[in-house]
Amino acid sequence: MTAAASRTPFEGHPRVDAANGPGLCDLPAGRFTAPRMVYADAMPSPPEDLTDAQIDALTADLHALRDELTTSIADAAAAAKPVTLDQQAMGRVSRIDAIQQQQMAVASRERARTRLLLVKQALSGVADGRYGECRKCEEPIGFRRLKARPESPICLRCQAAMERR
Repeated sequence: MTAAASRTPFEGHPRVDAANGPGLCDLPAGRFTAPRMVYADAMPSPPEDLTDAQIDALTADLHALRDELTTSIADAAAAAKPVTLDQQAMGRVSRIDAIQQQQMAVASRERARTRLLLVKQALSGVADGRYGECRKCEEPIGFRRLKARPESPICLRCQAAMERR
């Protein structure tokens, strides 16, 4: 074996070379975690209160979303009707597929109803002057989050805390 063939691809690298102290190769297998690089410009700034123009734009988004969800719920009502199990009209696989599609339509309809309820609550928050305020910590939710999910009742920090539980 030649000297070049016996070298590992990482030899000579400053983080791996034994002369430079412990490196990646000196750590037990599976125990290395890369350091997190945090840059000042990448740190999220705390959300600010919404301006009147932002509230107007988000209110229009909420009205459009309400109309879309109302239509979606009405359309899903027909698909969520019980499946007739007529042995002569369709085969077994077709019946199973029809039942599965019916169950998916029911679940989709329930998700749309839940989201519609959040939209209606957000619209009442606009009328009350509390729209854009987190229901848990009472801090501003932030325009970017509300632009993505205008019906969102809580800020990202509280959402992350809820998901960790």
